[in-house]
Amino acid sequence: MNQNNRFDITWTKIHKSTFMYGTKLKFKNNFVSMDNSLMPSGMVIHEWNMLSSYTTNKQVPSLPLLKKGNNYKINFDYDVTPERSVYFKIVLSKKNGEKIKTMIIEDDDIEFKYPKDAYSYKIELMNAGFQHLQFRRIIIEDQHIENSHSTISTDISEMIDKIRHNKV
Repeated sequence: MNQNNRFDITWTKIHKSTFMYGTKLKFKNNFVSMDNSLMPSGMVIHEWNMLSSYTTNKQVPSLPLLKKGNNYKINFDYDVTPERSVYFKIVLSKKNGEKIKTMIIEDDDIEFKYPKDAYSYKIELMNAGFQHLQFRRIIIEDQHIENSHSTISTDISEMIDKIRHNKV
């Protein structure tokens, strides 16, 4: 859903990054319920990608494209038992796959600037000893407010014919 530069990312399918060993997973209308008290800490519970190869992974990209240099706010909407027993990891990468930056988010939201040399990113939901999780969505909002007058003036340069005798 895109509304005024706002994207709602939900968890709609199981794919190969979803941790399923011993997991009870239920998809409801507006949330996903997950139980697994024996899952090791530090494991990826689920992953959302901006880039994906359908032939390899059998999935389409689940994250929106972000504009380089823009500021974004990401809000994570979930409930977990015990409290603070999951965290999110955002991995920013270059075109060759080299990691630029990894951000660990233990709170419900984060504001960050998408780097100019970033090509792709992914968001991982990580385990820190959870027993029960109700995941609703991830909300990504563009915080960049464009001022049309300032952008136009910086993008257009003056065209000056320094040699007026040229027959062009």
